[in-house]
Amino acid sequence: MSKIDHHFTNIQHHITAQLQTATSNIRIAVAWFTDAALFHLLCTKAANGVKVELLLLQDEINQLCGINHQLLHHPPLAQVLWVAPDGFTRMHNKFCIIDQHTVMTGSYNWTNQAQQNDENIVIIANNPPFAAGYINQFYHLWRKHGGAVPAHTPDVFALRLRLQMLLNALELADADDIAAQTAKIVAQLPLPPPHEWQHLYPLLQQQLYPQAAEYLAQWLIKTSALTLYTDYEAETLALELQTLELQINALRDEKTDLETLIAAFTRRHQMELGELILQILQLQTEIARQELAKHPDDPKKQQAYENLHTEYQQNYEQYQQAKKQPQPANLPPDDENLLKKLYKKAATLCHPDMVQDEAKKQEAEELFKELHNAYQAKNLHRVKEILDYLENGKPFSSANSSSMQKDRLRARIAHLRTVLNALLAEVNLLRNSDAYKLILLAGNDWDAWFTHAKKDLEKQLSYLQNKT
Repeated sequence: MSKIDHHFTNIQHHITAQLQTATSNIRIAVAWFTDAALFHLLCTKAANGVKVELLLLQDEINQLCGINHQLLHHPPLAQVLWVAPDGFTRMHNKFCIIDQHTVMTGSYNWTNQAQQNDENIVIIANNPPFAAGYINQFYHLWRKHGGAVPAHTPDVFALRLRLQMLLNALELADADDIAAQTAKIVAQLPLPPPHEWQHLYPLLQQQLYPQAAEYLAQWLIKTSALTLYTDYEAETLALELQTLELQINALRDEKTDLETLIAAFTRRHQMELGELILQILQLQTEIARQELAKHPDDPKKQQAYENLHTEYQQNYEQYQQAKKQPQPANLPPDDENLLKKLYKKAATLCHPDMVQDEAKKQEAEELFKELHNAYQAKNLHRVKEILDYLENGKPFSSANSSSMQKDRLRARIAHLRTVLNALLAEVNLLRNSDAYKLILLAGNDWDAWFTHAKKDLEKQLSYLQNKT
């Protein structure tokens, strides 16, 4: 099952963990590689039989960093290909494919300096069709910059006949013959396979035989001889669009989880500690007022009193508001997990940023707001209803990127990059908030943390009461 994770901290650790899982192939295209620990791990994997292929910029940063990249150059198990500084496009300079199923990409360069920067990566694991697109792009870059691509030239006529036999098996719904023909076709395909096969193969794996038959029939009609030509620019744009969509969905899930966690902690903080905090602020304000009365011309004492008075008013309003808010339902753990799963699936289908039809954006915004409110209230029944409407009514069906013109793909990519940057800023703001820092201090044992915090506040209150 495909899994998507976004990481903002300990990125080197997460990259290391993924590289250690590799059993057959590691393909990396990064602008700069100066992290000696990651490089040593690649050398170890290559020595243990994993094929490593590395695309790097041929510039001073890489060549003067102290790493002898040529240590990895031992074909066929490991190879480094140097690329001229203008050879990396904006998309292709930071990605890694583990075996044939996992992709890592994002803003993180594999450098020592990157560990100190504000960077992020997204890991799309256990998704062979998505990884196949990146493998295709990797070998396109490899070939473009003079590398020898491991490939075999298919017998086009024999392959076309085999595809026709697969179509016949699909029309007969003969599962055994479908499996047999599929295996023979895989053995005949070039590397990388044509993009048509990358679309067809998942349909076969999921046993969606009618859809597979329809697609294969159209493919065979479209060409009288098997065409292995790929519009790499369009393919690159489509892959970048798909990557952005996955990143945005993962980030939106991250933001929702953070907001839910912060809201739960903040509510408990108000309910368990709010009254004590108000009493303390009230006493501090009174003490400051008395000090000001003794020194009415002292601007510092005036400012101290005003600050405490304002803080008391703000906390009072927040506390009263928290008491008025309805308590979210307490769901069993299984229902909690189901609620989160269904919400994330529905949010992907109706979020306004992902709806391309401008005429339907208003409807999407209203439905997404209702969905979000139902999720916050833990209304599992309503979340199920909204998801059912989205899946069966399909009010916001998105366009297939493979059929979009390049100019539309570029416009869509530009829009989603803006959305992605805004989401990154929002997630970073949440992660750097005072509330989230308190949550990190509290750890997993909120009961112990609140008990300790309450005792500290009670001591502080007792001290102030004695002082006044």
